[in-house]
Amino acid sequence: AAAASAEVGPLSGLLIDGRALQDRSAVRGIGTYVRGLCEGLHGLGVHPDLLLRAGAPPPPELARWGLGEGARIPVLKRRIQPVADHLLVMRALSRVRPSLYHAVEWAQPLRARVPVVVTVHDLIPFLYPRLYPSVVPHGVAPDFSPAPGAEVDAVRARLGLDGPYLLSVGTFDPRKRVELLMRAAARLEGLTLVVAGDQGAYAGAVRAAAAAAGVADRTRVTGHVPLPELVALYSGAGCLLFTSGYEGFGLPLLESMACATPAVGFRNSALGEVGGEAAVLVDDGDVEAMAAAARRLLDDPAERADRVATGRAWAACFTWETTARRTLDVYRNLTSM
Repeated sequence: AAAASAEVGPLSGLLIDGRALQDRSAVRGIGTYVRGLCEGLHGLGVHPDLLLRAGAPPPPELARWGLGEGARIPVLKRRIQPVADHLLVMRALSRVRPSLYHAVEWAQPLRARVPVVVTVHDLIPFLYPRLYPSVVPHGVAPDFSPAPGAEVDAVRARLGLDGPYLLSVGTFDPRKRVELLMRAAARLEGLTLVVAGDQGAYAGAVRAAAAAAGVADRTRVTGHVPLPELVALYSGAGCLLFTSGYEGFGLPLLESMACATPAVGFRNSALGEVGGEAAVLVDDGDVEAMAAAARRLLDDPAERADRVATGRAWAACFTWETTARRTLDVYRNLTSM
């Protein structure tokens, strides 16, 4: 760590937007990204400050990472927040004068007088490559590995899972296309579907889709689950079903494969790149093909073993340390201009 710190010495005064760790985004993809990036930087001996929102508890990881609170901006009414946030962030940057500011969402401070790195989480960079010269993949936390049998048995007992089950993971909104998930599950008779993740305002829609597809009696909706339980759910599942219509990355594919559980998804957005040859990807929206692929993984031990081995090797290529190192390269390139 000492060598790493010396190598990135000129980056002292780095400020990262940590507000995604203080609200519902903490359990979504952006929160996972910020958490993983900070964890990776911490492992490299780099300890930035975080921009946080006043009136909300600081992230619990702050002390463990050895990070400081570089600045706080007030909580605003939702209707004025998008515009006013620009002004408040600019004011905070003028006050603390970091050597570099990392905005982790598309919104960036206007006319900032410090170097700014912006993380873009969708596919716009492919449409305008000259505007976004660096693409850095996310990572998979080392927590995602096959769970011990006792932990899998415990989560099975808590959810009443007596036999094999399918798993869907993620926070839910219309682009997750939960109706396609339920229609695929309906074609896989005899299997329970576990839906894990924060449903928020869409909890009713999830249950309605299950009822419409005729699978309500074999669907378990867990809501948000803590990390150890999520790892156990991944590890015990027959396969992951991922029906999202658009993803900037698609972490559940990699998390599932890291836990030795094959993943089946639709071929769209970033999923082909993230799933590689390890995930089973079918034509977008084809629930018949998705169900058939899942059935093969459950019924063919040889194909399953091949997908498990390939998936674990592929997921191991994505680490938060690699994400942090490549992000540091972006920081260095910007600060050396």
